[in-house]
Amino acid sequence: MDAIRGIEPGRARQCVLLVTGDVAFSGKPEEYRLASDFLAGLRQRLESETDNPVEVILIPGNHDCDFAFDSKARGLLRDASLNCGDADASVVDIATNVQSAFFEFRSTFAKGACPQGLERLFQTVEIPVAGGRLYVNAYNTAWLSTLSEKPGELFMPVTRLTPPDQRDGLVVSVFHHPYGWLEPNNARDFRNLIERTSDFALTGHEHVPGVRDVSNRDGSTQHYIEGGVLQDNDDPAQSWFHVIVLDLLNNQHKTVTLTWNGERYSTSCEDAWSSIPWNSLRQRREFQFQQGYAEELDHSDFRFSTARRQFSLSDLFLYPELTVSSPRDQARRIDPKLGKPEATRVRSGQFLDFIREHRKVMLYGPEKSGKTTLSKRLQVELYEAGMVPVRLDVSRLKDLQPV
Repeated sequence: MDAIRGIEPGRARQCVLLVTGDVAFSGKPEEYRLASDFLAGLRQRLESETDNPVEVILIPGNHDCDFAFDSKARGLLRDASLNCGDADASVVDIATNVQSAFFEFRSTFAKGACPQGLERLFQTVEIPVAGGRLYVNAYNTAWLSTLSEKPGELFMPVTRLTPPDQRDGLVVSVFHHPYGWLEPNNARDFRNLIERTSDFALTGHEHVPGVRDVSNRDGSTQHYIEGGVLQDNDDPAQSWFHVIVLDLLNNQHKTVTLTWNGERYSTSCEDAWSSIPWNSLRQRREFQFQQGYAEELDHSDFRFSTARRQFSLSDLFLYPELTVSSPRDQARRIDPKLGKPEATRVRSGQFLDFIREHRKVMLYGPEKSGKTTLSKRLQVELYEAGMVPVRLDVSRLKDLQPV
């Protein structure tokens, strides 16, 4: 407590105690009894420092799975979820049976009953704070963990995990496994979800602490904080944790990393105060695709699958290389070989930039050349870039008048 107290003496008014997974070693009830005593004592001391209730937010990691309760049915459902790219509440209930002791333990700190169904994969906590609101979106990436899991084998049913409108506050997303532990295509979808709905993202699992900022071309920005290990089973002398200081009134934040030096915790790294990295893409997201329409946009008429999954349009699509044709063609230099103006080509990697830079673009080509598919992907990617694209099927319009 002395180390925490010295970070911002007299300034802290509220505190959130957040654990990014692996509370236990093997998900046993007796392990959670020890953890409960530790966390309850820590919460009590933090509350005495701030004179305010302390919110305790816990998410499970792979070590919070008791594999003594693993079953053949869970394995079959795991494979089925990876293959079809989805999972409903009934699947989640069976798959998270190995985490039952964790959820019973967590219910002693959280408000409400022990969660069931999809609430075991995603919950959001709203915390009023000075200067606004703090939202914590907690994701359970360990629900399909195995005893000897490898990178690229986990899965999250992204389409079922959409957070509510949270534009009136700061959003912190928390999940145990970094993206590389998810199946590659699913990892991309999950990352897109996190990066379009979060300001901060906190992870665990790999036990290497780090802080980094990520900026994407679509305008989204995220502040990633990777957690260290509080107690290493192989090296008990190794212990560290982060203290994230938020000042919404003055739009500032900083992260301090504390490390055990053999006698006490001391600061090993402290960031300077800096502006909170609000995700501008999240702030302007006023329109949402309806679930059925979003699925239609990602539907591919070309059906391709493997033993592990059915691929969608976003898995397979590559932008084509296009040729630009405009009235200004006549002003360009004549190609001596073709006897006509040189063609301006738009490479696949330049396509979105070209669309953004030109107010009026008409795409045309022969039948079955992929115009509809191109328009579907274009709508999705422009939407993810913060725009509000509208796609009209002219064949469904009636009573059209000439312009």
